[in-house]
Amino acid sequence: MRILIVILLTWPMTMFGQSIGKTEIIEDYCKRAELLDWNNKSVTEISGELSQIAVDIQKDHLETINHLKETLRTKNPEFSNSDVDKEFSKQLIESLVDTCDSYIKLSRGLMRPCPQENETLTLIVVDVDSVLIKHQNLPYAEQYDLANKQIFQTIISNKSSVNKDYLDGFADPNLADESGLYLLHHSKLYYKAFAITEAMKLFK
Repeated sequence: MRILIVILLTWPMTMFGQSIGKTEIIEDYCKRAELLDWNNKSVTEISGELSQIAVDIQKDHLETINHLKETLRTKNPEFSNSDVDKEFSKQLIESLVDTCDSYIKLSRGLMRPCPQENETLTLIVVDVDSVLIKHQNLPYAEQYDLANKQIFQTIISNKSSVNKDYLDGFADPNLADESGLYLLHHSKLYYKAFAITEAMKLFK
């Protein structure tokens, strides 16, 4: 997962600050990503191909990128280079999660496999999505924190399900591990909060 975030941050983030050209570039990424052949390839090989897509898009949309970059700096003279990269990495991931199914498919494909469904994990997804829908206006780091607190609350509130689904109940190490991983595979809101929160850490 971190591999994909790093690859995306090699994109020229300033191209995502304005609506002009943004849709075109996102659609171009999605089309190219859909053409990737996943068969019999390692994560390293797939990551390399994703990096090449980023390089090709930067080259093919260079004029638009340069224009948007200059516009951004003119409108936000107080931005440092790091501020620009941080803001637009967030906007990039927002746009991809919201509009590009290929991005979600790729990022989930680079994760560990999704745990097998059970009642506990299903309840966690429902409760976490409910919390995130209610708090979508909060910063993503706060959303992510609230979601993780809700995981714990749902587990505590559903003792019978936990004991049925996990051999050692609350003490089962698989419970905590599978909860977050299952959410990343099944909740787009949780994935977005996670991905943007992790991306922001790269600028600290």
